[in-house]
Amino acid sequence: KETTDLPSGWKPYHEEGQIKVDIKADKLNYAQREKVSLTIDAPTSSLVVSVRKKGTAHSNRDLEQFLTSNSWLNNSYSTLPGSGHLAFDKSIDKNAEVINWMPESRGVTLSGVVKNKTNNSPVSEIYCITSVIGEEPQLHMAKTFEDGSFIFPFHELKGDRDIFVAIRGNDNRDLDILLNKDFSADFTEMQPLVFEFDSSRHHLFEALYVSNQLNRVFVSSLKTEAYPGMMNPLPDFNIGSPDITVTLKDFIEIPTLPEIFRELIPTVSVRGKIGNRRLNIFNKEAFKDLSDPLVLLDNVPVKDIDKLLQIDPAKLLKIEVFNSEYHLGDYLFEGIVSIKTNTEDFAGYKWTDNSVFLEFKGVREKEVFQHSVYKNADDLQSKKPDFRTVLFWNPEIEIKKGPVTLSFFTSDHLSEYEVIVQGYTADGKPCLGKTSFIVAR
Repeated sequence: KETTDLPSGWKPYHEEGQIKVDIKADKLNYAQREKVSLTIDAPTSSLVVSVRKKGTAHSNRDLEQFLTSNSWLNNSYSTLPGSGHLAFDKSIDKNAEVINWMPESRGVTLSGVVKNKTNNSPVSEIYCITSVIGEEPQLHMAKTFEDGSFIFPFHELKGDRDIFVAIRGNDNRDLDILLNKDFSADFTEMQPLVFEFDSSRHHLFEALYVSNQLNRVFVSSLKTEAYPGMMNPLPDFNIGSPDITVTLKDFIEIPTLPEIFRELIPTVSVRGKIGNRRLNIFNKEAFKDLSDPLVLLDNVPVKDIDKLLQIDPAKLLKIEVFNSEYHLGDYLFEGIVSIKTNTEDFAGYKWTDNSVFLEFKGVREKEVFQHSVYKNADDLQSKKPDFRTVLFWNPEIEIKKGPVTLSFFTSDHLSEYEVIVQGYTADGKPCLGKTSFIVAR
């Protein structure tokens, strides 16, 4: 549909070379809570499918207001597939910002620099270690570059997480860890996209308001996910499985941690004088002492062994030992001793200088669209109202060899619904398809 009556400086946007997507519904008119089958056919492509109440999409006037307030996003909007998108004439706004988006090839990362506190000079060729605390922990090593900088890549790090960063083996040098900000402060603040309200939209807004209230009060138990959620291919901890695991509740109480090592884990011994003690692992197979193992407390690296050995054993859950040399990246650990507590404060252990705790924002958890499924007569007769105005949404439709068929159910809301399918073909060409159907009594 051509866009008309646009203000000066605006024009309809049409993507050249756009590919048409064929969409066929098995019927034109449906009853309430009736199954709908859609057949979608296109060249090999990745598509987004939306089925929504007609009129709930943002109008060209809404987009005009949004892009006027956020001219720096115009480049992004102008490349979206589909006719009717607006392209702003930059000659109207000489000061309009232009941002060229670059892919983040490393994923979620944490970066910073290590400096000498005395002369503020960067420190190169020194190893830093980081630990992701809590569920799905991670452990990573990084060596500083010539300018003292380092970077840690995290794997599928999701949600708000607590992170620990420290320097390993600093030979008692007085060093500082300076971390970069999580996000750039250079981006312009985005102004929100809002519906413009006028009398012609009164009935639409009233219907949306009633639908929202009903769906909040009457939560359906018949919903299912339209597509798979985020999968995590990594194990619970990225350093693998230990050679020895000792669960302390399986043994009688032992008063001190050094005695626990001596009585229960003979391959781990406490060496050195008080004030300068360390742990030692003996590898029986190689008949070799590992004198500088990595020591973890709830998956966080620990350097002060004297302080660690003062922990009350009643606060410990288990001890795990990797009794051979272990590579993490290009760093070689002489074994690993991992102590797990049953507390949320590391059993009272406190870290000293040359380490940092921080809150870090990972990737936001994937929100999976759910839609109601009526499998039998009892479901159809359910007294819970279903006034969804978005019947289906799936951003992960792949067309590979022939048509794809999707199914979903209508709601109790009587209206005309539009089906919008848009995406890109395997060779990068935009594609778009539209159709509609009616839900009536």
